Amino acid sequence: MVLGMWDGSPYGAEVIILSDLPMYLLFFLVPSKRAKKHALFISMIKVLTLVFFLWAQTSWLIAEKAVVLGFGMVHLTRAMIVFYFLATRLVKVEYVQNLVNGLVFGLCFQALIGVWQWQIGPVVLPFFNIVNTGWRSTGTMVDPNVFGVYLLTMLPFVWRTFVFWKLKPKMVYLGITIVGGASLFASYSRGAWLSFLVATLVFLLVDYNKGRLKRRHLTIFAIAATVIFVLMSTKYKNVISNRMSNIGDAIAGQRSSSSRMFLARDAMRIINEHKIMGVGLNQYRFYATETTQGLKMVHNAYLLVAAEQGILGALLLVIIFAWSFTYGSKLLRSKNIYIYDTASAALNGILAFMIYNMGAPDYHVPEITWHSWKLVGMVCGMLVCAEQISIHKTAEREKMAVPEEKRPADTSKISQANFNVR
Repeated sequence: MVLGMWDGSPYGAEVIILSDLPMYLLFFLVPSKRAKKHALFISMIKVLTLVFFLWAQTSWLIAEKAVVLGFGMVHLTRAMIVFYFLATRLVKVEYVQNLVNGLVFGLCFQALIGVWQWQIGPVVLPFFNIVNTGWRSTGTMVDPNVFGVYLLTMLPFVWRTFVFWKLKPKMVYLGITIVGGASLFASYSRGAWLSFLVATLVFLLVDYNKGRLKRRHLTIFAIAATVIFVLMSTKYKNVISNRMSNIGDAIAGQRSSSSRMFLARDAMRIINEHKIMGVGLNQYRFYATETTQGLKMVHNAYLLVAAEQGILGALLLVIIFAWSFTYGSKLLRSKNIYIYDTASAALNGILAFMIYNMGAPDYHVPEITWHSWKLVGMVCGMLVCAEQISIHKTAEREKMAVPEEKRPADTSKISQANFNVR
């Protein structure tokens, strides 16, 4: 849909995309269920998310370019719908299993493109606008850093399905895990590397403390880590060293106007000048200094949101994600492997995302917005799902505790007996 004209050209956004249609259909086909034990938390997250979204609407009052605001609002709205859909419809274990499988095979598609770009060359597919940047893989996501964010939120799902779930054929999930990890490496996104490593190590430690990581798992991880380290340090030593050697200059370089510190100071200037409402959603580029070498953004999602949606908007974002992470950790008490592993993967992604936000590219890129809010929605939905499992088990225990002579008659057996007599 064309939203307006900008610089003499029509400017638009995909108000409806193909993946929206089954989601909207499932709103009508799948009934929602309310939690009792976690009702307050889920309700508060929904309210805070709604306030965050409504606060973004104030951007219409102050936007420098309404057409650019409209583009950002379309994608923020879709992210909110994805969040609400998962928070209210992910209410059964089989739904969790199906969702994870869908995410894993979606990752497989993107990872295969990334590995092809890395090892073979440009990818050209019908219906996909793939930008082949050369030595860095992008998948279908144009920017390698955005591709890195997508991968760091998706990889926990695939490696957990391979290691802990009894899915067949096992080698398929092993293959997806390998190409997914290779694509993350091939994105050459330093922030994604470090964020994924830190968050994954944290949850591996959680698994170890809970006794879920057996000796064979530790052996597999040790062998895999050794092989990967040897191969990568041998063949890609120069590329890795070049990417990591200038981190200090990229963060605090005084000579580079695109250094993270320089961009952060420029963002703080904008925040100080527009503390309450910010400059408007997707409007940062019109207020950034001309000396940022054309970047027109800040490599820090928290500062970006504070600059565009005010300090209140940034606080809401931090509270929603941090609270979802801390409260969602209750899911790690679940004895159901599908709930436990999916929750671990979602929380792993949230933690990695929160870390990466400190050096992230534009938070408002659709792929980043959708996948980050998806994780929050999954946490809320799985809390409902875990409660339903608990209620069902309690009912089963109470039924077994009743003496057999006092249990309700099994009408199906009575009917069958009558039929046999007749």
